[in-house]
Amino acid sequence: MSLIIAEWRSARFPENRDYILRNHATAWRGLQNISDLTPAGLKRLVPNLSEA
Repeated sequence: MSLIIAEWRSARFPENRDYILRNHATAWRGLQNISDLTPAGLKRLVPNLSEA
């Protein structure tokens, strides 16, 4: 969700685009890493996930 909001805000405030998107590449990499996890890997990353 934060990636989408950052995209929207950077389009709305182009003068602050660099500041708004400063962590965008890192956030995308993190999302890609999570999407590559198996269910077991995700459970190791977030051990209490099944309790939520």
